[in-house]
Amino acid sequence: PLSEVQKELSFTIPDFSGRIPERYHFKQSTVIAKDLETKKYNEITMLYTGPKEDDNLFITVSRILPNSSTGYFTNGEPVKIKLKNGYEAYYTESNMNSLIMKYNKVQLYIISTASKEEILNLVEPLP
Repeated sequence: PLSEVQKELSFTIPDFSGRIPERYHFKQSTVIAKDLETKKYNEITMLYTGPKEDDNLFITVSRILPNSSTGYFTNGEPVKIKLKNGYEAYYTESNMNSLIMKYNKVQLYIISTASKEEILNLVEPLP
């Protein structure tokens, strides 16, 4: 599980426990971008699948590195929103809704068929 993968990462995965919508079940995680010095990975994508074939939730967490670009392509126009916890995020509504934000020393990128409310519920309780 994720606790095993955490040891391989150069950052701490934010705690989303209890906030993943009930219809989603953890399927797999993929780590990329291994740091040559620390031998730890700088990015993880966690895939949660829903009851329908095309109902998925992807959460990508990546360490923000000096001089690195932090951007993802989205279908649509991102809208800047202020979260209840004080963080700023960019939300894009389309066939796959997405949210991107910086949190502590990581970037969170969530893409899903979940509703805006469900996506915001994942990130707004983060301290």
